[in-house]
Amino acid sequence: RLSAAQRTFEESTGVSESKINHFSVVVATLWGHLKRAREQFREADDAYLFAHQLLMNSSGADSVRDRREAGLWTYRGLSQLSINSTDMLASAVQCFETAISIRSREEDPGFETRWSLAAAWMNRGDALGRLPGRTNLEEVIVSNEKAEKLLDGFSLESNTAFRTRLALTLLNRGEAFVRLTTQYGGEYAEDALASFGRAVNLLREGEKQGNEESRRMLAVALTNLCRSRLLLFQTGSQDSAAEAREALQIVTATSELNADLILMDLTCRVVLCRSLENPADVKGTTSEMTDLVEEGLARAMSLVVDGVVPP
Repeated sequence: RLSAAQRTFEESTGVSESKINHFSVVVATLWGHLKRAREQFREADDAYLFAHQLLMNSSGADSVRDRREAGLWTYRGLSQLSINSTDMLASAVQCFETAISIRSREEDPGFETRWSLAAAWMNRGDALGRLPGRTNLEEVIVSNEKAEKLLDGFSLESNTAFRTRLALTLLNRGEAFVRLTTQYGGEYAEDALASFGRAVNLLREGEKQGNEESRRMLAVALTNLCRSRLLLFQTGSQDSAAEAREALQIVTATSELNADLILMDLTCRVVLCRSLENPADVKGTTSEMTDLVEEGLARAMSLVVDGVVPP
């Protein structure tokens, strides 16, 4: 339908070349969105590249063209991020950096630009975090710090997405600190726990206001926090047990289960069982540990269809 619409538009009489070019950019971009929605990421990348080439040959106000160009670089980066090969991840980093550079030309960026810039920095961090090397992990932290600063001043009560994105910058940094500590011998354990703890506090405020998205994300943050305590200190504690119990309470109250929720559920159960192994810190019984394991396995098996856990 997109191709037919473009042909009809191009064959119309009395339409200027600039309008045809503009419409072609729109069609190519939508074609990329369609391919990305169908998980045809290389084809999506090609479509966005074609749209970019058309855009560079078009006329129009610089500010408008800059926004469109930055968007196309972001779409290319997201497509390459989804391909998830080493070369495509490195290319995705460059795409996000180009989008950041273009959007940063705005001297006094407004709400929309700051929101888009924050996303671009977070996407850059995501791509770097999938590449090997300590330096890349350090840049994950830098990227998410940049994103957090851009989100400063957003009214968290006015839009759920604001609180969620801000929390994600903290969760991403926490995970990077954990990996720098466990994989590269860095001393970032307290930084990791502080980042996860800030995310928990931020999301708990949203949950208190009755926000379901904040409640769901709170379970994610608590799971990351208790899991990280176990990874960093190799033992359970009262804190990790309390965090695991709270996350489990949220997850088990969710009626619609999926593989991600089950993974969170099982992670919390493992942390809680490890915490219950230490009677000096946590009051627990062997029967409770047994119940935790059996209930977790039963919930996981409830998703299995013909021997496969659906995504």
